[in-house]
Amino acid sequence: SAGSSAKEFFLSGRNMPWWLLGVSMVATTFSADTPNLVTDIVRKNGVAGNWAWWAFLLTGMLTVFVYAKLWRRSEVTTDLEFYELRYSGKGAAFLRAFRAI
Repeated sequence: SAGSSAKEFFLSGRNMPWWLLGVSMVATTFSADTPNLVTDIVRKNGVAGNWAWWAFLLTGMLTVFVYAKLWRRSEVTTDLEFYELRYSGKGAAFLRAFRAI
């Protein structure tokens, strides 16, 4: 059913539980460059530098358990759409366009 519409593709028909959506939000912040970031942190700060990126785990869990419920309740599709919902007027439209670029 993912091919039937953009909302179905991106939101899975809004049938996923909020906690799975939160995990998905956190997972999208990790990419192929994450190991390079961690390597650089450790190179510059030693093994103790690991605490910097381990803190990301704590903020990631905050995202899962706090923001995911709010995100779902707002019924937006993208973070750009959320900006326009949260902030109104020309400023919000500019922010959305700027972030899209």
